[in-house]
Amino acid sequence: MIPRRTFVVAAIAGALTASRTEAQPAATTARLGMLMVTSLSNPPPMPELDGFMTELRQLGWSEGQNLTVERRPAGNLDDLPGLAAELVKLNVTVLFTAGPEATRAARGATATIPIVMIASTEPRQLGAAGLARPGGNLTGLTVGQSELVGKRLELLKTAIPRLARVAVLWDVPRPPDDDEILKKMTAVAGTLGLRLHYLQLQGARDFDRAFTAAKQERAGALLLIEGPRAVANRAQVAELALRHRLPMMGAFRQVVEAG
Repeated sequence: MIPRRTFVVAAIAGALTASRTEAQPAATTARLGMLMVTSLSNPPPMPELDGFMTELRQLGWSEGQNLTVERRPAGNLDDLPGLAAELVKLNVTVLFTAGPEATRAARGATATIPIVMIASTEPRQLGAAGLARPGGNLTGLTVGQSELVGKRLELLKTAIPRLARVAVLWDVPRPPDDDEILKKMTAVAGTLGLRLHYLQLQGARDFDRAFTAAKQERAGALLLIEGPRAVANRAQVAELALRHRLPMMGAFRQVVEAG
């Protein structure tokens, strides 16, 4: 099995290499556009991106030599379309997007520049023709939250047998595939005898409000349907879970390690 980061790096390196034509010498500098959501005031360390850049260098693409990296971090989801359009105007060779909102913004900005996505939910809702053959200008990885969310509820119930109420924290505005996630959560919760209380975030400042609401609803645990914002603010999320004494289930390793 190919490691996930290796697949993404290989896809981007392939797009960079394919951009070279006979009219372009080997020394031509390619442009990589990076679009993601993160905390602008206190950006977290991103060892995964460091490893990503290291692997690109091993494949012959070095920033400052034959590669220019245009980084466009977004503090708010509303900023993504404008940043995506800015990268397209710069005529980047390939777009690297983290999270479904960034990918959706990139898809709205271009139908021709290759897009390599990570941490996205349902690729077909983002414009891919299918999982095995996505087609068009989109490829990358999916986290498959709709397939795993039921199992995560089962694990919570196993860890806390007397659990009766679960607060479900949505980190992103509901994308088109969220109805499928909701359907699966509701079905599994019914079989486990769990009551679900939904809390939806509109911005990073809503984390504190959401945890307070979860305690007011007498939730015994919290299920985090996280997007890039929760990962970027994982230290705050972990601190709030500890402060409110709420066991929390997340999908990404970084959120768990922060606690």
